[in-house]
Amino acid sequence: MLIMNRRHFCEIMRHTMSYITSGVSIVSDPIRFCRYRSLAGIGADWVGDSIVHSKHFFASPLSFNDPFDCRPNFELRGTQDQLLKYYESLVARYMPKLGRDAGRAEARLRVTDPAFDPRLPGNMDRFRRMYHDNVTSKVGVMCLSEVHDDILMWAHYADSHRGVCLVFDPSEPFFAKAQPVHYRDDRPHVNPLIHTQDQMLDAAMFTKSNHWKYEREWRILQYRKGDGVYTIPSRALVQVVLGAEISAENEAKVCQWASEAVSPISVIRASLSPMKFKVEIKDAWPRDA
Repeated sequence: MLIMNRRHFCEIMRHTMSYITSGVSIVSDPIRFCRYRSLAGIGADWVGDSIVHSKHFFASPLSFNDPFDCRPNFELRGTQDQLLKYYESLVARYMPKLGRDAGRAEARLRVTDPAFDPRLPGNMDRFRRMYHDNVTSKVGVMCLSEVHDDILMWAHYADSHRGVCLVFDPSEPFFAKAQPVHYRDDRPHVNPLIHTQDQMLDAAMFTKSNHWKYEREWRILQYRKGDGVYTIPSRALVQVVLGAEISAENEAKVCQWASEAVSPISVIRASLSPMKFKVEIKDAWPRDA
């Protein structure tokens, strides 16, 4: 059996996506993975489950705060033969009980019907809805960042610095599936007549606007079961950074959760620099970074 580490896996995925996306820079392995979390309301329960029971939420792309995220620009251009192969693949995937011969007949029937030709402008909305129903809405995403001290992310995702940042060890095998998000000015262009569903999904899920570049995001996708709560190895979580504005009550909660965790988890606190617009974090994991 061939075993790939994260570097090899990501390199293969970058080559796979290279003809769909352009202007991609080389991405080095991160020294840590981070998730900024709020402790407000039910958020405290989620964080407690993450620390104590290693349960982490994979979100639906439909809940993302960027309306462009996971929504590529479709280019539906191709020959009649490519259109036929496209429908043969759809019928095989979504109508497997038809069998090979009946499936091909169904595909040929659809190719000759203008109502099912995705190359026609009037059918574009139908195709977008199909992509939404069968692809985007059925994927779960674990969003991670390379950085633990970004002012904006502490403000946006950790309740204005009152929450926490969960820090993970990227060498844990679970994170071998993580892929970097690429940032560019133009939306990714995908063509379902020549790209496979996996290629389209990769281009859509791992390409964002340059406006979000500061997040230095990585993602892990759950294709089969979709969004929801998943248990990951307890040793993956190695540190919790308390926000600079966290309350004494929430600080005590987090310390208690860390003491109940199966694997050792250190708890440190962020502070606001007195001289610069900067979040300072001492004793951050890994110590030799």
